[in-house]
Amino acid sequence: IYISPTGDWKFGGMSFALPLDGESHHCTSIDFKQIDDGLPAVVVPPLAYTAAELLKGEVSVCSDLRNCDIYSLGRLTLELFNAISTGQHMQSAQRPDSVSNLQQSISCASSPPSQSDLSTLPSKLSGMVSRCLASISYGARPTITEFLQCDFFHDMQAKCLQFLEAFEVKDRNVKAQFLKQLPTALSTFEKRVLRNKVLPVLLRELRDSQMTQFLLPNIMEVGGFMEPSQFAEQILPKLAEVAHQARNNPMVNALLLQNCHKLIQDCGSAAKSFVSDHIVPMMVNSFDSEFHEIQVEVVKQVGHCSAMIEYTDLKSKLLPKLLRLTLQTKKLSVRVNCLICVSKIWSLLDSECTTEHVIPTLSQVVKYDTTPAVTMACAGVYDEISKTNPVEMVSTTVLPVLVPMLANTQLNLSQFRTISSIIRAMLERVESSRLQILRESDSMSQQVTADSSSVFGGKSSVQTMSFDDILGVKTNQSGFADIDLFGDQAGGPTLDFTAMPTGGGDPASDNSVPNPFDDLFPTQPAPAPAPAAKPQTSNSTMFSGMNVKSGSAVTAPAPSSGSMFNGLSMNSGGATMKASAPAPAPAPAPAPA
Repeated sequence: IYISPTGDWKFGGMSFALPLDGESHHCTSIDFKQIDDGLPAVVVPPLAYTAAELLKGEVSVCSDLRNCDIYSLGRLTLELFNAISTGQHMQSAQRPDSVSNLQQSISCASSPPSQSDLSTLPSKLSGMVSRCLASISYGARPTITEFLQCDFFHDMQAKCLQFLEAFEVKDRNVKAQFLKQLPTALSTFEKRVLRNKVLPVLLRELRDSQMTQFLLPNIMEVGGFMEPSQFAEQILPKLAEVAHQARNNPMVNALLLQNCHKLIQDCGSAAKSFVSDHIVPMMVNSFDSEFHEIQVEVVKQVGHCSAMIEYTDLKSKLLPKLLRLTLQTKKLSVRVNCLICVSKIWSLLDSECTTEHVIPTLSQVVKYDTTPAVTMACAGVYDEISKTNPVEMVSTTVLPVLVPMLANTQLNLSQFRTISSIIRAMLERVESSRLQILRESDSMSQQVTADSSSVFGGKSSVQTMSFDDILGVKTNQSGFADIDLFGDQAGGPTLDFTAMPTGGGDPASDNSVPNPFDDLFPTQPAPAPAPAAKPQTSNSTMFSGMNVKSGSAVTAPAPSSGSMFNGLSMNSGGATMKASAPAPAPAPAPAPA
């Protein structure tokens, strides 16, 4: 028996076979003692699987070889399950290089198997194997027909494998009925059997497009037990061909969409190219399907697989189709699932895409569809938006749309409370953020004030002065300065206009102050006065010869003809005004030496 790399068993050594066509046909016994040691091991009968009577040379009729073959089949079955249970290799062909080795094989073949050897066999098979090995009497061993009627060969796995071996010759209706029931039995198979025995038959049948819808669920079930590299190598090339059939076969389209998430996960490193080349085009076509069930399924799968799809494909190919379907569909289930999908892929989109495409679409949906299901779905989308965006956007974009939902009379109590709680949570977030910013701003202002005070020794360098303090006067109730110009108020200030600076001053003195009236009333420099004469004033001086003093009469000398207050006299008891005739101009003073 030769075992191929795919697990297939092939029978060899047919040149040693003899026809079993009659009871009287004689055969030449093999003398194992005379076997040439130089022969290759492949042409020497393996002693471990040879019946004792054949080793002893007691077989002379071909009909007796039937029992010898049954013994070999029983020994092969026992060694096979022992190797499976222990994880060891089966016994290979042994050459009879010595008489002691031959006698040992004869002794082993003559004794019945122990109970410990039979413990590794399945319960349905142990009794039959025990009959094959227990006795060397010809009549005690079962026939090959009895062996195949054992219950072990009538379980589900064996029947499935037998049916798959003849799958190509079966009728199409029979195939369809078998494939419908096959997924329930696949979980009982070993991975090696699924990969080498079941999957090749299923992939080969994909050439029949009418059987694709029955084959895909089984192929995906088998693919779940395979490694990503094996899945990409054996299954993906065939599924790429099936993806082209999805446009014309709604059932195949629906089956591929249902397995998109599992398909992308099982692809491994080969998923990117397969998704971009086959899965995304199939999804794009599914948005335009005339069956709303397919539209619902593709919307669900976009939400589930969005993280595994390239962002460029998601933004430029799938998102426009999703938003257009949200606005144009007339099916409530399709629109609600579209909104749920938007809430799932929101975090993957950039700000430009959301503000230019998603937000306007949501605003139109809220405006034209006020059904409770759509309203709640929109509220859920806006809730997700508020969690990943700044409070400025929440307060200016989200809340103005959510608050009017509270006036929707179609909402029940539970739905109203849900929307109210969403709005309340957003308001609390906005309030918390704004209060924190304001507190930080106020804290920074106080810190700046404290820092400036510390620079000037804890006191401000700028003293606060009122306007009265700057002028040196007090204002009355009417808001004017309370100044005693004429000295007739007790305790009031006395203003001596003659003491005002005239702009001359002593050039040598540092206290000379320019007179602000010099520019308006220019005066001539007066000559130095004589010791006995009074100083001569200019005719253009504004207050020529005016002298104001508190408590004494004031007598003004005769001013010049251009004086404003000619002959004005003032005293503390009251103002006395006296006009006198103009006096003659005094003689000019002698020029100073």
